[in-house]
Order: sequence, then structure tokens, then C-alpha cells
Amino acid sequence: MDLSDLPEQVNWPPPPAGGGDQANLAQIHYQAQIDEVKARYQAQIDEVKASWRDRAAHEAEEWKLTEARRDGRIAAEDALRAAVQSAYLEVAKGTLDRALKRAEFLTAAAGAIGTSYAALLGLVYSASADTPNPLPAAGIGPALFLGLAFVLSAFYISYIRVGISTGRALPAGLGVEMQEERLLFFIKWITDSALERAWALRTAIVSLGIGVALTPLPFLQLDETTRWQLIGAGAVLFVIVLVYQLVRPARSG
Repeated sequence: MDLSDLPEQVNWPPPPAGGGDQANLAQIHYQAQIDEVKARYQAQIDEVKASWRDRAAHEAEEWKLTEARRDGRIAAEDALRAAVQSAYLEVAKGTLDRALKRAEFLTAAAGAIGTSYAALLGLVYSASADTPNPLPAAGIGPALFLGLAFVLSAFYISYIRVGISTGRALPAGLGVEMQEERLLFFIKWITDSALERAWALRTAIVSLGIGVALTPLPFLQLDETTRWQLIGAGAVLFVIVLVYQLVRPARSG
């Protein structure tokens, strides 16, 4: 609201001069001029006041609209943040479950392959007195790696470590930063649980692969030395992977 909207300075008429009737007429004329100026001035003031009221009402409407838009943006941002955090939480909660399912799959796969391998050995080799065809010693190599895969995957699922938790169970507070801290805390808690014995699961995968790769050994026309060399190469690979998994940083991916 600008004071320049008010009417300009009024040039008041001079007071009547003289006396008698002429003076009375001049006084009446003067009063009429004053009344006219006052009316015009009041009309201008009313016009300015109406203009100010309209402008104030318009600014109030603009402010309400701006506030409504801001509240809408804040609500949309809060809804989006809640949806994103919910998605993060669902993915984080599924991390441990997926890791356990992988370990269960490895356990079942190692058991099934080991059973099939034993059945094939029973068909090909026999210790019967009538037709002796004993299993070569190298035939235990694939079974050994399959058994290691089974044991390591079962260890990942079943081993329970006793530990002590220190600090707050979950950070408490209000605000976006505290929400992010709680989300990161929860994700770290779940991820640490899934990666706590991840070395066993990774090594079990390698052991299963070596065992599957060596299963044809008893059925190939190879000398015993070559068979043991292949088993030894698999054992060296297994040890390298095991040592690497044990010494690598727990969260290096």
C-alpha cells in the first residue's frame, strides 16, 4: 500500500474579504467550496481504501494459493519419501530371506547331486565276489567337494553366534535426517546379518561347482595319477577361495 495513492494537496480557497452581506455571501461561498473539496477528498479516500481492500484481498488469495501449493508439494514429497523408504525396507527385509533361500538351494542341490552320484557309482562299480569292479580311490574326490558344499551351506543357515548388542535398538527422533538415519540403521542391521557368514555360502558355491566338474572322473578312462591331479587342482582352488573369503573385508561386495 503506497501513500502516493492519496489525493494531492488541496489548494484551499482564500477566506472572504469585506463585511456586510458581501461578507456573508463570501462566507457561504467559501463554505460551499470547502464542502465540495471535503466531499471530493472523501470520495478519493474511499476509492483508495476500496483499492487497498481489493489489493489486500487479492494478496490474501495469492498467499492462500501459494500456501496450498506448498502444502501440496510437501504432502507429495512426504508421500514419495514414505513410498521410497517402504521400498527400501521391503528390499532390505528380503535380503536375509533371499540369502537363506540360496543356502537352502545349495544344500538341496548338493544333496541331490551327491545322491545321483552315489547311485551311478553303484551301477558302474561293484565289490561283488563274482564280478569285482571296485571303485577307484579317486572316486571319493567329487563326493568330498559335494559334501563340503552341503556342510558349508548348512553352516550358513544353522550356525548361531552369541553376541551382545550395544547402543540404541533404533534411533528415535523427528525430521527427515532422523528418518534417513533409522532407514540406514535398519538396512545395515539386515545386511550385516545376511553377510555375517557369507564366506561360507560363497565357498559352498565354488565347492559345489568343483564337485560337479569332477563327477565324471570315475567314469573316464584316465589313470589314477591324472585323476588325483585333477582332484588336487580342485582342492587348491577351494583353499584359495576359502582363504580369500575369510580374509577379505566383510562388506567389500
